[in-house]
Amino acid sequence: MKKYSATSSIPTNFVTTQKFSKILISLTVMLTLIPFPIISSASLPDYRIEQYGTSGRYYAIELIDMDNDGQVEMLAGNRGSHLVEIWKYNAISNTLELSDSVLFPQDPHAIRAGDLDGDGDKDLVVGLRFSGLYVAINTGSSWRIRRVDSTYNWEVILADFNLDGNLDAYHGTDWGFMKILYGDGTGNLVPGPAPTAIPVNSRPVGLNVTDLNNDGRPDLIGPTREGSNWYMRAFLNTEVSGKLTWSSVGPVAPQTAIRSFLSPSAADMNSDGYVDQVVINPSPFSVVLYKGGISSGQLTWQPGTIDSLSTFALSAGIGDINDDGHLDIHIQGWNYFNGVRVYLGDSTGNFTYENLPLGHGVGQGNSFRLGDLNGDGRTDIATLRYDGIGDSGFLEVLYPLSPIDMITQLIATVVDLNLQQGIENSLDAKLETTQSVLEDLNDNNNVAALNSLQAFINAVEAQRGNHISDADADTLVNAANSIISALTNT
Repeated sequence: MKKYSATSSIPTNFVTTQKFSKILISLTVMLTLIPFPIISSASLPDYRIEQYGTSGRYYAIELIDMDNDGQVEMLAGNRGSHLVEIWKYNAISNTLELSDSVLFPQDPHAIRAGDLDGDGDKDLVVGLRFSGLYVAINTGSSWRIRRVDSTYNWEVILADFNLDGNLDAYHGTDWGFMKILYGDGTGNLVPGPAPTAIPVNSRPVGLNVTDLNNDGRPDLIGPTREGSNWYMRAFLNTEVSGKLTWSSVGPVAPQTAIRSFLSPSAADMNSDGYVDQVVINPSPFSVVLYKGGISSGQLTWQPGTIDSLSTFALSAGIGDINDDGHLDIHIQGWNYFNGVRVYLGDSTGNFTYENLPLGHGVGQGNSFRLGDLNGDGRTDIATLRYDGIGDSGFLEVLYPLSPIDMITQLIATVVDLNLQQGIENSLDAKLETTQSVLEDLNDNNNVAALNSLQAFINAVEAQRGNHISDADADTLVNAANSIISALTNT
């Protein structure tokens, strides 16, 4: 069992201190049509956890470099104030701080940012629950806000759909046809060609923009609800006689009530050149991957069950959580279960299951993002914490611990075990040697640190069952292996 601590440093009005354990669990695999093997060579990092915010009513998160300084900021929708807040990491105080906010007339439901007017800075495109789609143009000294569509919004994605060099906006509406608004490079977004849902009005529940057929044009894929039926849809973006045209491909039969409520939730998970889509299936409760392929010249998506669940989950997404260069699947429960279920991929279609227990649920729709907020080169997790009230929550960020932090924590664990003085001194000496070489880290020191950690493991194993119990030995060895994993992935 690996342990990690979480100490909040909150720049607003609440402080929390928590301790959690990350446990590797064996997995029973259920298969439908495609086998997805479970392996055991990858692992999650250990984290420190911080909470932020001026209220517990946040919904929608985006991570993007807003000021072009090379560091990612966190954008968060505050339903209590109708603000989109911009949080920036302060390396001196070692925490995120509120740096700006933009007021909208209703609750933010989805947030994206990009340069809409060609002036080099980032503008906002924000979907509001009841008021529709809005843009906020960054003038440098203020924000110029206007509504571009009045339809209730579920999801926003920015991409250059017509390849004219200007950003366009996919607008996922509530019980209406999907919309795409096309940018003119001056900040305007105008409705234009969009996929027509069949057979009736639809509600997207986690669409993605990606190139499905390798023609260089952004397409759409994901689950939709159409009337009383649910579908796994893919829409190709093509040009016919000089005009942009959308066509539906892939499965046409109704599915169970599948959804992902996140983007990205589609990517090539097994390196075969075809995009796959992860969804949550409520009947039976399961994590399903629709595997992309081709048959008779047509794109196809075949569903396969990765894992069975004991309850429903709210959102599913894809990203490289542990920075090993392979895409992973993450499942969030919100009010259905605590923590995050992670399926670590190896780019060949194999997965390692790890549970990241947090003592609370996370991951409302549009509210689980991966990115490097503190500039340490590792992937942080920005999400919402469910505190038992409604569909909004507190902002929460999980930062991977550095190897030095983990060694300091392991030294404290050794002290807490109250071992014989000579054994404790021997173990501490090996860890302190590791810590000292990491303080001036280079390739040679990395090797020296790994050797010191292995010497620590050997010393623990030599005392296992004698002066160190099996349970305590497991704790120490697992912690040391976590540091080794962090060093080899750095």
